[in-house]
Amino acid sequence: MTVTNTGAESLELDRLDTLVDGEYVPPAERRSTVAGRPDTAVVLPNETVRLSISVTTEPERIKLVSKSGVAAIAEVR
Repeated sequence: MTVTNTGAESLELDRLDTLVDGEYVPPAERRSTVAGRPDTAVVLPNETVRLSISVTTEPERIKLVSKSGVAAIAEVR
């Protein structure tokens, strides 16, 4: 899943909640990389983050939620 931070606030990668088909995925079970800054743990405004999650079956929906409650949803199928 690729998401761009379109807000005015920076986002901490370990404070983003991820749900795959409604099931919570802890930060330790996903890989998060900021485009152009792979060694950072913060997504600045207008930066893009790519999330990789290992799953056994293809999910239908992935939801990413910031600590302020703003969410991005990707329909996979």
